[in-house]
Amino acid sequence: MKFAVESDIARPPEDVYAKIADARNEPDWNTQVSRSDLVSDGPVGQGSRFVTVNRGKPYDATITTARSPELCVFEVSGGAFDITTSFEIGRAHV
Repeated sequence: MKFAVESDIARPPEDVYAKIADARNEPDWNTQVSRSDLVSDGPVGQGSRFVTVNRGKPYDATITTARSPELCVFEVSGGAFDITTSFEIGRAHV
């Protein structure tokens, strides 16, 4: 199954990427997430691992693709099934 959501965000792509790639920010923009913790060492980037609590259940998320500022991909496990979440960030169309 695949679904897509589009949003216009009035911020530079670099700012949007930084906010999304660091999953510790997810409670700021996803009301279902109560907490997200970085559990790997080093700066946030490809290979970073997080534990995120979504709807009261913990999930493991790993950044598998980090191509700032246009693409960030997370592999998420811990629920009934594993998912891949891709954030594609584009330039504004004028």
